[in-house]
Amino acid sequence: MSSVFKDLRFVLLSCVLIASVAMIFAPNYLDFGFVRVSDVHPDSKCDIKEGSQVSGIFGFVMDDVDSFERAIENVRGGDYVTMVVDSKPFGCEAAGDGYLGFDVREEKIKTLQFGIDVEGGTRVLLKPAEPVSKQQMAETIKTLENRINFYGLREVKINTLGSDVIQIEMAGATGDEIREFLAKQGRFAAKLTYVVRFSDGEASFKILNKTYILGMDGDELTFDGRTYKTNDTLIIGNETFQLVAMDNRTALFYVDVFTGDDITNVLTDSQNSGIRAVGDGYYEFSFGIQVSKSGADRFAKLTRGQPVTRVSGADRYIESRMLLFLDEKQITDLGIGSSIAGQSVTRAVITGNEIGFEAASKEKLRLESTLRSGKLPVRLDIEKVDTITQTAGRDLINSTIFVALASIVAVGIVVAYRYRDYKIVLPMILISLSEIVIVVGMATSQTLAAAVIVVAVVIGIWKREVVGMVGWVTLIVMLMVASTVAISAWTIDIPVIAGLIAILGTGVNQMIIMTDQLFKEKGKTLLDRHKSAMNIIWSSAAIVVFAMIPLILGGVGALKGFAIATIVGVLVGILVTRPAYAAIIERAKRVSLENV
Repeated sequence: MSSVFKDLRFVLLSCVLIASVAMIFAPNYLDFGFVRVSDVHPDSKCDIKEGSQVSGIFGFVMDDVDSFERAIENVRGGDYVTMVVDSKPFGCEAAGDGYLGFDVREEKIKTLQFGIDVEGGTRVLLKPAEPVSKQQMAETIKTLENRINFYGLREVKINTLGSDVIQIEMAGATGDEIREFLAKQGRFAAKLTYVVRFSDGEASFKILNKTYILGMDGDELTFDGRTYKTNDTLIIGNETFQLVAMDNRTALFYVDVFTGDDITNVLTDSQNSGIRAVGDGYYEFSFGIQVSKSGADRFAKLTRGQPVTRVSGADRYIESRMLLFLDEKQITDLGIGSSIAGQSVTRAVITGNEIGFEAASKEKLRLESTLRSGKLPVRLDIEKVDTITQTAGRDLINSTIFVALASIVAVGIVVAYRYRDYKIVLPMILISLSEIVIVVGMATSQTLAAAVIVVAVVIGIWKREVVGMVGWVTLIVMLMVASTVAISAWTIDIPVIAGLIAILGTGVNQMIIMTDQLFKEKGKTLLDRHKSAMNIIWSSAAIVVFAMIPLILGGVGALKGFAIATIVGVLVGILVTRPAYAAIIERAKRVSLENV
């Protein structure tokens, strides 16, 4: 009797199972990790950004904070330190003894990405404030994704529920982060101020070298035979001005210079952006923006001919100031030097102040990300905010694992009662468990997932495990679904875990079918019995797979996760674990099989 260890079906299962176990558990036992820049101090002489990964200093590998501190403990101020940052050679001057001018935090390599159900986080439902088209909804989703990418957020999922509800899940985040960043529309506007002064109820308003006469009548402003109150708009010299405030002596106007559509680039390099201490715990951040030619020309038009009204040292300024607004909130107040008044200026600098370096860094990054991604096509209202604590997530995952173990025990009892033979029961239970391990292993690595799919299909076709037209059609559909796991990262959440439990039930059911066909069909060769069993199994698989397709095509995120996990499990089962189970029991029970 040939050994099962030489059977290609069993060898495939063993290799895939070992690779999966290694991918799941190796990082935890080998303590893989790295350090990431958490805070860049104002006195740092390193052109390094928060969030950068530092993997080496002086040739030593950085895998935790201790290794980082050991590597720099003998460094002296002014020494040039060689590093590897974001996988590229890097170097800078030490800011002091044993001090590089930035702090790092330790991060562990996570092979499994868990959803907020497990890690905790926030789930927010957003709804447009007014009816939107499919195109507007698609543009909104795209803008949100751009903000997430520019901001460097991880573990954020965006799904649509129905036609007009957007669901955002952010692991480890709070509702305030989503409310103050993602859900903001991001309408940007640069406005110029104009101040007019009244004398005897009359004022001169000069724009583009042309003078207009305004009047004051009680608490109303008069112009061209009409009256205006605060917040009204009026047309002067073909330009639209907003009356912001007035009294019996002065009136303040705003006029738009350019909007977010005129921003062509956000300058975040060290030459054009930075953070500096300004005293009393406050930090000032700044970064540059580039403006379109039309916006620059409009600035030149609206500032041309304005006289100098303020002198500060060697600098001379006109009275108008440029105010920058984001979602109608002023973020910057800029003086306009007389040297650039009337010029087509294509650059501006956005500044702001926050208490603490970290707060300034976050606000700077938020503004940069919002301006780079552009405004949302519609205003979004927050319908609901659910916060899941990490403790609740762990309790939920523990409960789910308990249910899975209880299911395995229950299945084991039923199978043991039916067959009363450990040579059948033990392989069946172990194969079922290995199937779940393999699917989880595929979630740890897209490379492993692709390798398992390709090798399983090749060997399955070579060993003729795919039978009948139903089998081939089902295989093609399963490959189309499973390829998504190999192309993009897979997040393990409660629906996926529910799919793993469904895989357990489906797998045991198919192995019972295979066992019955191999042992109870009389008058057929072993090969014919195996083929008959695979016909039934492919039909069973087809029912499961095609029942899941509507959930993928029309379901929400949770249903899609459940459906994809189930289909991937069926694919692994039918091409990897089921053939290996057949190889085991065919050899373990060969004598009784041959005598049937």
